Amino acid sequence: MDAKFTGLESQKILIETQKTDLLYWGFIFKKKKGCRFLKKSGVNRYGINWQQCSNVFECMEASLELNLLPEDYRIHSRELKERIGKGEAHVLVDVRPDHHFKIVSLPNALNIPLSSLESRSAEISSALEEEEKRKDSGFESSASLYVICRRGNDSQRAVQLLHRMGFTSARDIIGGMEAWARDVDPNLPTY
Repeated sequence: MDAKFTGLESQKILIETQKTDLLYWGFIFKKKKGCRFLKKSGVNRYGINWQQCSNVFECMEASLELNLLPEDYRIHSRELKERIGKGEAHVLVDVRPDHHFKIVSLPNALNIPLSSLESRSAEISSALEEEEKRKDSGFESSASLYVICRRGNDSQRAVQLLHRMGFTSARDIIGGMEAWARDVDPNLPTY
């Protein structure tokens, strides 16, 4: 039995057996409703028959989702789309690295990678002030600040940081760009 680290996450360890169609993941899985191939959720080693299970990556990705923030610090992509459609004054900060932002981004998003969020906070303040000037919606008295990333994990970390920096209106877009593509714009490219 050979052990190989996938390099994707330190939590994931891929162990290949002599059979090519059976792989074991030493991983925290969340069993998706209706899944017939994983017996239960939790920390364990599961045998997965790749020829039978087409949802194993969805199960794996579900286990990578973080839940760092209270619900009132988060917003679903559909709700945000409705607010934008009604003219809510807002600033959308995309905290993905620049090369990811160049692949695909939402209209009018401000790209400030998570690693440079603190040093570029003045850009966020300035963008919020500009939005304040143009506000004409019946929403909150100040412009809202929304944060997005690829899957909704880094954006949660960014919202935590922004709150510590005084941007208390910052909210995470649950599920990030992947949720936006799934729930709002199926034509948005994903990677």
